[in-house]
Amino acid sequence: MVANELLNVTFDEVRLKEFPMIGTESIVIRGENTPTTDTDNETDTFSGNSLTSISNEGKSIEDLKQDIDLINSEKYCISNHDDVDCSNNLDVYVNSFKQITKDNKLMRCDRIILLDLDNTLIPTSWIMQKWRNIQYEFGNIGDNFESNNNEQCLYMLTESIRTQLEEVGLFDILERLFNDLWKNGKVLKIVIVTNAGLRTVELFYLKYCLPKLNELIIKYNISIRSTEEYIKKSGPPPSPFQEEDYREFYTNAKLCEFQRVLLDCWHSKQVQFDLISAGDQACEMTAACRISKFYEERINRTKLVYIHDPDDFRFWKQTPESFMNQLTETYKELLLLLDNDSETLIGTKDDSNSNSYINQHYTNEEQTLGWFSKGKYINIAVSKPERFVLPNGNAPIYYNTEKLYYKKQI
Repeated sequence: MVANELLNVTFDEVRLKEFPMIGTESIVIRGENTPTTDTDNETDTFSGNSLTSISNEGKSIEDLKQDIDLINSEKYCISNHDDVDCSNNLDVYVNSFKQITKDNKLMRCDRIILLDLDNTLIPTSWIMQKWRNIQYEFGNIGDNFESNNNEQCLYMLTESIRTQLEEVGLFDILERLFNDLWKNGKVLKIVIVTNAGLRTVELFYLKYCLPKLNELIIKYNISIRSTEEYIKKSGPPPSPFQEEDYREFYTNAKLCEFQRVLLDCWHSKQVQFDLISAGDQACEMTAACRISKFYEERINRTKLVYIHDPDDFRFWKQTPESFMNQLTETYKELLLLLDNDSETLIGTKDDSNSNSYINQHYTNEEQTLGWFSKGKYINIAVSKPERFVLPNGNAPIYYNTEKLYYKKQI
């Protein structure tokens, strides 16, 4: 599927009416790296930046009121403090100001990054071809990864995979990527969402083939989530020859996990995020658009990184060297997207490097969204969520996930 056709399934669908949120006012949820505050410490423990504080020395009540009004004029949230009468109590007013300032820090627009695993962070096609060759030569010894008798043998058989990936510097560039994403100071959470089964990920990838990747995700606090649960409950998957049904099945699988990641990150306040999704499949791109549209009041920008090899669409000829070129481009564009909120609009003088994908609800040519080509392997798209549309009758997918999620959390 070429880039300019990738999201037609999303943009040509009937727009849904807005639905109320479920249960978000009664629960506080934090991700592992959500900024935390403490009444005795004015430092944001996530970024290390000093929070704004205020002293009552030399400040009149009217001065403090002006400070509060200034914050309020910048559209900061003070609704939780409307019941505080600060007119004649300087200390209460100061404390209220401090709390509002902390809330404002939490209300900043952080980034949630959703990364695919296969052929996005690791050269899966090459790894699996290499493994098939090993099995052909030595037999199907790898059919039982969990056998203690096979453990040492499996580790020896996968040594050539580990060695070649180390030689091309795969783990070095992954470490730089993870480090630079966190160092930016705007990233709230990085999650790898994969359609691979947990057994494949935890044993074959992280234990035998890619133990250094396991070290990196622990070091940089990156979680891996599998769509396996959804696939088992909703499967079996349609045949790949049923292209539309097949794509929709895996879109919903990714959508379910994306939604769970967002629910993990949100707490009771209406915090906005940028959602960044990178992957080599249409399902990742479409799922990111749909979840952003459903929660459009909580998503500031949706930023898509679509990865493909125009000379080898199925990655059948993938090598460690070609993958490193692809990963280098992915690394570069992910870092640039952290600070770039400009929508990829075409119909202007700067559109010579783009391909369009059209939302029929936007008739102004200058508001047409497009994929921007970045290097050989990467196309990016950046949009406000309100430009997306949802498939008609798709609401139960979101509601069922929310109900299951909140039932587990409460």
